[in-house]
Amino acid sequence: TTLDQIPNHTIRKMIQGWCVEKGSSLIDRIPTPRVPLMPHEVNDICRKLSSATRRGDYVKCGEIIERIKKLGDESAKNRKCLNENGVGFVLCDCFEKLSGDGKLTTMLEEILSLLTWNIPIGSEGLTKLASPSSFRCVASLLKSRDNS
Repeated sequence: TTLDQIPNHTIRKMIQGWCVEKGSSLIDRIPTPRVPLMPHEVNDICRKLSSATRRGDYVKCGEIIERIKKLGDESAKNRKCLNENGVGFVLCDCFEKLSGDGKLTTMLEEILSLLTWNIPIGSEGLTKLASPSSFRCVASLLKSRDNS
């Protein structure tokens, strides 16, 4: 269903295993890199976050936001894939819908932090962030930072 190239880590491990078995001291074992994030995986993440946001499932939203953060922290390639496949807009939508709940400060701050590497987020995302509830929330978060 996808035309994305997927590295064959199995063959790489087999070759490295053979080298170790044959006792070749000339070949150093190279750690197998993580499999890069694929667009279909990002679409699934976006769908799940949108669904959890609509249901008001804050626990699930937090888990997905944490997963997005972890994936983005792994590599610049993952951040690019997340950005190019709509995570920025979904995070903006989540922020807008959750911005009225004062108990979710940490999650809302995390969303804003993630949005810094999802720029540009597009006009639809900006519309979500410029909504009255989102704008009040951002102002409140900034004000609380000034007081601490």
